[in-house]
Amino acid sequence: MRTAYGLKHLRTRLLDAGFLTPADVATRFGVKLCTVHLWRRRGLLRAHPVNDRGDYLYEVPPEHVPGKFAHKGAYQAETRTTASRNARGAV
Repeated sequence: MRTAYGLKHLRTRLLDAGFLTPADVATRFGVKLCTVHLWRRRGLLRAHPVNDRGDYLYEVPPEHVPGKFAHKGAYQAETRTTASRNARGAV
């Protein structure tokens, strides 16, 4: 149907509309591709599927998207001492 009516691929139409590839998003924010995919799965980036192989194109993200390592949240290392372990007793 697309060829009969001379329509462009969905990927081409979205790129023409200003959507970004995962590599473009990674370059813009200085992160790796796996971080871009993680941000998409966590809902930090809006993405649109372009085929049934799991490829996505991303809307231009707002400038307040978290930086590198932001997906990990606030991490506080728990300090443990031998006294606190012994205080619990047998398991």
